[in-house]
Amino acid sequence: MSSRIRNVFVSLSIVFSMAAVADEVKKAPTLAARALSGAVVLDGILNDAAWQGVPAASGFTQREPAAGAAATEETEVRVAYTPSALYIGIRALDSQPRSVVARAMQRDSDVTEDDSVSIVLDTFDDRKNGYFFATNANGVRTDGLMSDDGDDFNLEWNGVWKVKARRAEEGWTAEMEIPFSTLRFSPGQDAWGLNVRRLVRRKGEESYWAPLPLEADITRMSLAGRLTGLEGMSPGLNLRVKPFTVASGRESLTRQVAGPARAQGNDGVETANNNGVDVKWGVGRGLSLDLTVNTDFAEAEADEQQVNLSRFSLFVPENREFFLENAGIFEFGPRALFGAPVLRPFFSRRVGLTANGQAVPIEWGTRLTGRSGPWSLGLLDAQTGAPDSLADGLDDDGKGENWGVLRLKRQVGKKGSVGLVSTRHSLNGNENRVYGVDADFNPTSRLKLRSFWAQSDDTADGTGRTGGLGAVYRGPVWRWSADATEIGERFDPEAGYLQRRGVRRYTGSLTFVPRPAIPHIRNLFFEGRSEVYTDLDGRLDWAWNGFDLFSFRTKSNDVVSLYADARYERLDEPFEIRPGIAVPAAEHRFGDLGVWGETNSSRAVSANAWIQSGGFYDGNRLAHGVSLRLRPGRHFRSESSWDRHHVELPTGTFDTNLFRQRLAVAVTPDLSTAAFVQFNDAAELLSMNLRLNWIYRPGADVFLVFNETWDAPGFGRRAQRDRQAILKLTYLFAA
Repeated sequence: MSSRIRNVFVSLSIVFSMAAVADEVKKAPTLAARALSGAVVLDGILNDAAWQGVPAASGFTQREPAAGAAATEETEVRVAYTPSALYIGIRALDSQPRSVVARAMQRDSDVTEDDSVSIVLDTFDDRKNGYFFATNANGVRTDGLMSDDGDDFNLEWNGVWKVKARRAEEGWTAEMEIPFSTLRFSPGQDAWGLNVRRLVRRKGEESYWAPLPLEADITRMSLAGRLTGLEGMSPGLNLRVKPFTVASGRESLTRQVAGPARAQGNDGVETANNNGVDVKWGVGRGLSLDLTVNTDFAEAEADEQQVNLSRFSLFVPENREFFLENAGIFEFGPRALFGAPVLRPFFSRRVGLTANGQAVPIEWGTRLTGRSGPWSLGLLDAQTGAPDSLADGLDDDGKGENWGVLRLKRQVGKKGSVGLVSTRHSLNGNENRVYGVDADFNPTSRLKLRSFWAQSDDTADGTGRTGGLGAVYRGPVWRWSADATEIGERFDPEAGYLQRRGVRRYTGSLTFVPRPAIPHIRNLFFEGRSEVYTDLDGRLDWAWNGFDLFSFRTKSNDVVSLYADARYERLDEPFEIRPGIAVPAAEHRFGDLGVWGETNSSRAVSANAWIQSGGFYDGNRLAHGVSLRLRPGRHFRSESSWDRHHVELPTGTFDTNLFRQRLAVAVTPDLSTAAFVQFNDAAELLSMNLRLNWIYRPGADVFLVFNETWDAPGFGRRAQRDRQAILKLTYLFAA
C-alpha cells in the first residue's frame, strides 16, 4: 500500500478519534434466567407450572417511530432452562388482537414483514457476536448468526430448535425451545448478552427491551442487555450425525430452436444414487467441528440470475448449509458498504463450483470454527473432484482441487481486535497461497476504524500484495464512511473473490437522515456515495458518484426516492457488451436520473418500482423495474418481478429483460413447497426450480426437487436444455 494512502488514513484516524465524543453510558437491563427441574410443555401457552415465578423482561422502549418513548403494546419475555435446553416464553399483548399481522409461515421467512418477536443471544458475552431467533403468531422459525457487532448478519444459517405459538384474546404467545447443543458458548460465563425486539406492523412500531438508538439495530450486541443466572448447562456430547441419501435423474436435451443457430448436444439420461454424511461435533463448548463426505447441496435454492452490463464479474452470495455456521469469522478485507465487495481472500462459493457455475463434487470437507475466550478461530479444508475440462475450459490432471483457509482473530481489550488469514488453493501441481493480517478499533460505539494487509504467493505468477484502511461512523442523523484500498498487479486470491487488480480504490459516503415535524412523514434521507479507481500510477480509471437527491419514508413505511448517478470510465481497449456490439476505447462520461418507490411490505399486496434514464458509455439507456408481492394469508405468497434495460449505442441497440417469479405454499411451518422461475434473455436462459421440504423432525428433512432449464433466445423461442429430479432424505442422530 502506498505511503500516501497510509499517511492520509493515519491522520484521519487520529482526527476522528480525538473528535469523537464519548457515548452516553446507560446501564443495560438485566434479566435472571430460572433453572428448572423438568422440561416445559411446548404448546405456545404459558400456563404450565414451569413458568410460574419466572421473572419477565418488560418495559420495552421504542426505536421507531418515537425513539425513546415507551412501547404502546406490552411485551413480556421469560427465560428458563434445564441442563439440556433453553426455554423462552413470549407474551405479546395487543389492544387490537384481530389486527395482528401474521402472514409468514415458511421456515426462514422475513419476520420484519409481520408482527414478530426476535431474540438475540450473545453466548460468549463478548459484545460482538450472537445468535438470532425470531417467530410470529404462526410459529414461524427464522434464525441467523451475527458477528463483528452487526457488520455481518447471516440469515442462511439453520439451527435445530422448536417453537410453538398461539393467538389469544389479549394478543399472541409463543414458546421457544433451543437445545444447548445448538449453541456454542463459553463454559466460564454465567451471563450472556440478550436483547429482544417486538414489531407491531400496523403501527410501524419497533421496540426493544435493551433500548437502541436510531443508528443501531438488533444485531448490535454491544448494546444488548444481560441474561444472568446461567449455570449447570450441559450440551451432552454435542454430537450430531446426519446421514443422507440422494436419488436423482437427469435428462439432457439440447435441440435446435427457431431463430439464430444454436449449438447442439447429445440427448442423454443419467441416474445416480449418492450417500453421504454430515457430522457436527461441539469441541468443548466454544468450537464446532464439521465434517462432510460426498457433500450434496440439492436442497439449496437456485441462484438468482443477474444481468451484467459491465466489464467485471458478478458477485453471487453463498447459500449452502455446510459453509454457513460461523461464516462471519472468515471475513477479511475491505467491507462492502454499498455494492459488491472488491475482494475477499476466501470466498466459500469457490469451493465446489467452477468459474462458470458448474457444480464440482465435494469429496470431503472439514471446518473447525468458533470462539474461546478472546480468540476466534476458523479452519477449513476441502477436496473437490476434477472440474469438467471441456465445460469449464480448464486443463486439469484429474486429481481435483484442494481448498484451505485459516482465520485467527483475537480481541484486544473491549474496543479492538487483531487477526490473520491464510488461504491455499491447489490444482494441477500449482499452489496459490494468501497471507494477511488485519486490525479493527472502535474508539466509540459509533466509530469504527479498520486496516488490513495481504500477500498472495503463486508458484506460477509470483507475489502480489494488497492493503487498505477505512473508517465508518454511524450516528442517529449523520453517517459517513471512508475507505482506501490498493490491489497489486499480481495479487491473485484463487480461493477468494477479486473484482479487479492493479488498482487503487477510494470510497466514501455521507448520509443525512433528519426527522422534521412534517405530517405523515417519518424521516427524510439524503446521501452521497462515491467510488473511485485509479491505476497504480494514480491515473483515473473508473469513478462513480451516486446521490439520493430527495428521499422520504412515510409513517406508514412507504418510501420514495429521487436519485442521480454520474460515472466516468476510461477504456484502454474496446469490450464487447453484447455479441456484435462493442463499446470503443475512449474516456466515457455519462450519468442518469431515476426515481424509486416501495410500499409497506407487511401489507397483503405491496410493490416496488424504479425507472432511470440517461447516458450509457457513448449512447443512452432507459431502464426500469417493478416487483409485485402478494401475501393474502399465512399459507400462500407470491413475488413477481421484471427488470428491463433498453440500450442504444452507435454500434447497435439491444434490450435485456429479466423476469423472476416466486411462489410459496406453506401448509405448516414444517411442510412447504416453493417454485422459482427465471427468464434472462441476455443469457438466453429460462429456468425453473421446484422444491418441496418436509421437516419431519427437528434437523431431519425430506427434499423433493425438480429443476428444468431451456435455451431461450426469446420467451416464445425456447428449447429444452435439461431437466433434473432429485429426492434427498436426511436423518439426524444427536447425542
